Amino acid sequence: RRDTRARTAPPPATTPPSSSAAASSSTPPAVKTPDLFQRRSSTAAATRPTALGIRRAACWVEDAINGRFESGMALLLDEPRWKQVCFAWNVSEAWESFLLLSCGALMLSTQWEPAKSVTLRDAAQAMAAAPEGWPLLAGQAAVILCFWIDVALKLAYMGWRKWWTKKWQRVYFATIVLLTVDVVAGAAAGQRPFRWLRPLLLLLRNREQRRIATALLHLLRVQLGAALAFATLLLVFVGAVCVHLYRPVYAAEAAASGGRNAFDNVLTAALELWVLVSSCENFPSLMLPAIERSVGGDLGSIAFFGPLLYLGYFFLMSVLLAVVVDEFLHSARRLVHAEEHKERRGLLKAFAALDPGCSGYASLATWCRLLTQLRPHITRAECELRFHMMRPARPALGLHVVEFLHVHHNLSIRLEPAGRARAWLPRMPRALRSLALLANGAAFCYSWPGMPPAEQRVCLGIHVAALAVVASDANSWLATRRTLSAVAVGTAAAAAFVRFVVLGGALEAAAEAAEGPEWAARAEGWAEWATAWVGPAALSLLLLEATRGLRLIWKLLGCVLPQFGAVTVSAALFTYAWAVVGMQLFSEEEVAYAGAATEHFECAEPFASPGCCGLLLFQVMAGEDWDELLHGMREAAGWRGLFYVLGFFVVVNICLISLMVALAINAFLAAKADFIEQGLLVDDTGAKGGGGR
Repeated sequence: RRDTRARTAPPPATTPPSSSAAASSSTPPAVKTPDLFQRRSSTAAATRPTALGIRRAACWVEDAINGRFESGMALLLDEPRWKQVCFAWNVSEAWESFLLLSCGALMLSTQWEPAKSVTLRDAAQAMAAAPEGWPLLAGQAAVILCFWIDVALKLAYMGWRKWWTKKWQRVYFATIVLLTVDVVAGAAAGQRPFRWLRPLLLLLRNREQRRIATALLHLLRVQLGAALAFATLLLVFVGAVCVHLYRPVYAAEAAASGGRNAFDNVLTAALELWVLVSSCENFPSLMLPAIERSVGGDLGSIAFFGPLLYLGYFFLMSVLLAVVVDEFLHSARRLVHAEEHKERRGLLKAFAALDPGCSGYASLATWCRLLTQLRPHITRAECELRFHMMRPARPALGLHVVEFLHVHHNLSIRLEPAGRARAWLPRMPRALRSLALLANGAAFCYSWPGMPPAEQRVCLGIHVAALAVVASDANSWLATRRTLSAVAVGTAAAAAFVRFVVLGGALEAAAEAAEGPEWAARAEGWAEWATAWVGPAALSLLLLEATRGLRLIWKLLGCVLPQFGAVTVSAALFTYAWAVVGMQLFSEEEVAYAGAATEHFECAEPFASPGCCGLLLFQVMAGEDWDELLHGMREAAGWRGLFYVLGFFVVVNICLISLMVALAINAFLAAKADFIEQGLLVDDTGAKGGGGR
């Protein structure tokens, strides 16, 4: 401070200072630094945010919650009205849903396209033979036009400089350009070179899919690439040892059985060992010849292949899974910190608009005005309740700026009016209710199609009795507004009503009088199925929340399933893109492989359509005889076909499946920490969280 004062001090006066002034100037006066969070003056206390400030704060909060900062609505309040309209149109859920459905329709249209690019004459003949070809092409052009409109909307309110700074926006633009070229090439020359990029539109337009793709690329580039390279080099070394030890034995076995020599060369041996350690699918053909030879007295083969299988299949793949989980959790934490930092910046901007006097506090009235702007239908009582849920240290002054940073968590909690339990009927004992649910579940498991009428009536009586016990317990499922209980009881009651109508013969008589015995038999069959299976099954769902532990498990599954569904969508998009690439490359190859897709779904040519190729790749994902397909593709298309199948197996079975495990672990830990904070679970130390129920 002395150096700063010395640099910024005005030049001294020409008159010499007095002795008292010189004595006082020897010690500089203490400078009082203002505290931004504690400073309160009468002017600041009297300052209230204007209506425009409240609206701007609400826009900052909405932008921060949705992950926007530099391109949000708050910065567009001073811009022309048409920019705000473009922003509202672009970020609306209806527009995003329309784009996602359009992308799905564009991907589905591949089923009616030729498997391989054709010449112009062949394309013209195909269009003339199939009149629906031109409408299909026009529909695809319309879908691409919708995505061009999406880019135009972003450019309208963001500006091209800010829009071009984001990497995913540049990739999005390049993808739309290539797909436009694909449609033009399909109309002009019958060539469709870029249709495998269609899933990229859906992936880039959805934020959750972008996160998964970023995590997957980071895994492949950083950690998993090195781990796979190490595993490949290790298998090449072990393959060279196997070639030196077992090549003559397996050559004789292949000559006798007409099969292939697994240890013919180093690359073939490494490939067979990779299949062994990754899925253990070729265990009989690879290890049994050596084990049969060991029965005669040579125990060295068992001593060699036993540890190899154990260390490879159990240890090496577990290490790869651990690498994927650790790296994903690390990248997820880094991404969460970056998003939290952006959210805090937006919330601080919102608080600055709510506190123009820089007092560091937002009063209860200001908080209620903000919530009314965010949620127009909110009541005054809910505003005050949410204010006290923020746990302000000084409620008389208002919310502190640090306390305001938790507004996202506060708004994410859904509040429902908890009315008084209406005791229309006496509450059933919990043991009686549980016994009724168990009896209903046992009767449902015992039921089977075509069972004798006497047994069927007994099962129906048990179900109706259990329904009466559960439905009469109004305090447990109606007054508390449990959705699962209400749906299960309502469905079971409707099914029981239809069942009694069927048993009474009213439906059968009405059907015979109206449409004849054929429609009557069909209606009776549907009614019997609906009442005999749907009602008891719906009531059996209540066993999932019979105890407190089961309810917590159900909530944990509800937290994990969205993440699992997002990775499943990513796997489906990658499978589609890989199937279209296979159509482009191998539609004219004759693959000597008869799998489930060829036998059961009439796919004589596996790469003739994306559906058949997708079924083939799903079989690879399931690990069912995928080594046979691997060798069949190698024989049909050489090393190109080999790397096609092997690449899909590595990306999906190792990366994406492991990513599902990592996402499940991450979501489970987050949900568990939330439950501990709310007091629903007990942590390792035996203490509950301070949140209460």
